[in-house]
Amino acid sequence: LSGDSVQAVLEDRDGNVWIGTDKGLDRLSGRKLTSFTQKEGLSGEAVFGLHEDREGSLWIGTVGGGLNRLRDGKLLTYTRREGLPSDSIASVVADRDGSIWISSRGGLTRLRNGVLASLTKADGLSANDVGALCPDVDGSLWIATVGGGDHRYRNGKLIAIGPKDGLPQEERLLKLVDQDGGLWVAGLSAFWRVKD
Repeated sequence: LSGDSVQAVLEDRDGNVWIGTDKGLDRLSGRKLTSFTQKEGLSGEAVFGLHEDREGSLWIGTVGGGLNRLRDGKLLTYTRREGLPSDSIASVVADRDGSIWISSRGGLTRLRNGVLASLTKADGLSANDVGALCPDVDGSLWIATVGGGDHRYRNGKLIAIGPKDGLPQEERLLKLVDQDGGLWVAGLSAFWRVKD
């Protein structure tokens, strides 16, 4: 592998396994391992977020290098120069309308039809350092901020979720919506189901 610390893993529609590490991106295809680093055009080497969209593009979130899109063998890069609020990307997901949501240390950004639009504390987020993202089957987006609590984004509105809703006050590392619509959340010291 390109690095010893694995930060993200994704199996694509062709059965390739993509592995994001602290020093690059690796693709395991059958028994062949291929590495992608800054030498191959990756904008940053610490890969923390991986997502495959419905068109088959691979979205690669890096710390310090912004967002990369691998499509048809071409690597496109989105950084602060293109309008991201930060070049440190934590998570990348797609929602039902094909928009790409990007969490970063500068806020939450939506890429739709080639246009970047960001949400920050000024728009109602409790913190600009955004971590885990999870789309829900009902069209909502679950958002975890670092040190600021969680939110649900639906129909253009941010709703804060916190201890009064049953969530412990700690950083959320991962979120997942299961096939029954239940939201599962992993924190530093617990793993729990939030909603049915």
